[in-house]
Amino acid sequence: MFGARLTLVVKNILIINVIMFLATNVLGDWFSEAMAAHWFESEFFRPWQIVTHMFMHGGFTHILFNMVGVFVFGTMLEQVWGPKKFLAYYMLTGFGAMALHFLVVYFRIQYIESLMSPEQIAQVYREGAELMRTGYVYVEGSSAKDLNGLLNGGMVGASGAVFGLLIGFAMLFPDLRLQLLFPPIPVKAKTLAIVYGGFELFQAFGNQGDHIAHFAHLGGMLFGFIILKYWQKKGTLHSS
Repeated sequence: MFGARLTLVVKNILIINVIMFLATNVLGDWFSEAMAAHWFESEFFRPWQIVTHMFMHGGFTHILFNMVGVFVFGTMLEQVWGPKKFLAYYMLTGFGAMALHFLVVYFRIQYIESLMSPEQIAQVYREGAELMRTGYVYVEGSSAKDLNGLLNGGMVGASGAVFGLLIGFAMLFPDLRLQLLFPPIPVKAKTLAIVYGGFELFQAFGNQGDHIAHFAHLGGMLFGFIILKYWQKKGTLHSS
């Protein structure tokens, strides 16, 4: 019924991501700093980052796996929904991923600040951005370093939107079997979504030091599920 034809929006998403990846490697840290998503109190925050962070990536493996996901899941969804509806879904799940990520960042900031003195907190807010640029590591303890990372560290990647595509694919084609590369076995789309969702949930609470925005991945799935259930209720889940 559906082929692997490269659809309009998917093609443009791939092109934009590749251009931004090349620009990051050519222009360097200042470009990445300007385009990655930052906490709104950071010196690095700019309003356009709400959109641009979804087209930035931290390395070749990062962009490769995300773009494979966009192609595999996105082409069939765009054929079902049409370009406008597909683009709206893709962007909304990306925004949702960022929203959940920064909601968690807010609670982490509140907790870390409760462990620090007012003087330490003031120093991080005053000097933290410059220390991120120079690579200086706080010697006062891990709390100040962790706070600085939350305040001034950037989030990049299309992963949140890709996880939104995964849940969308699983709901529209639950029993369609996908051939995995690692391990090389076929698996149903609904099983893949459940396994990935469970893995991200485990990692989000059990491995917070790997510098991967697991809550953003979960946010993409959560917002995608909400959108899909709304469309399902309206009877438009399988139409443009």
